[in-house]
Amino acid sequence: IMQRRWIAVGGAFVSLFMGPGVHYAFGIMQAELIERRALGTSSRAVVGGAASVSTGLMLLGAYISGFFQDYFGTRRTVMIGAMTASIGLATSAAAREVWHLYISYGLLAGVGHSLQFPPCPVAVARYFEGFSRAGLASGIATSGSGFGAIFLALVLHFVISYQ
Repeated sequence: IMQRRWIAVGGAFVSLFMGPGVHYAFGIMQAELIERRALGTSSRAVVGGAASVSTGLMLLGAYISGFFQDYFGTRRTVMIGAMTASIGLATSAAAREVWHLYISYGLLAGVGHSLQFPPCPVAVARYFEGFSRAGLASGIATSGSGFGAIFLALVLHFVISYQ
């Protein structure tokens, strides 16, 4: 059963690496969107507003996420969140107007990430309840979002620079 706990830590790390990790790397995409004027505006504030909406929904959505986690379980909640965020990210790549970005990245990716971000540390804490190394496990799992932000920002910069 100890192995199962660490598998949960690995799953949480990967989920947070790909979910909030890409969320926090938005600045790389924002610069590209503005530079190419793909959305018809050169305002950093207007384009960045979509990331603000997404961040707000990701953090405020923790209440809904907790309900989903209790009702549907962690796996289903995180999978629904990953699918919703993926749809939001994919459709934001096709955005031609700023409001498209607000719907796709702000709303869909924000809601998707709200279903990914809060359940992961909670699930790890539940697996390690009453056992040693709970803090280490939670730290490893949560650090996935930081590693994702760094790694995905570098990958996005590379992809954008060499297209």
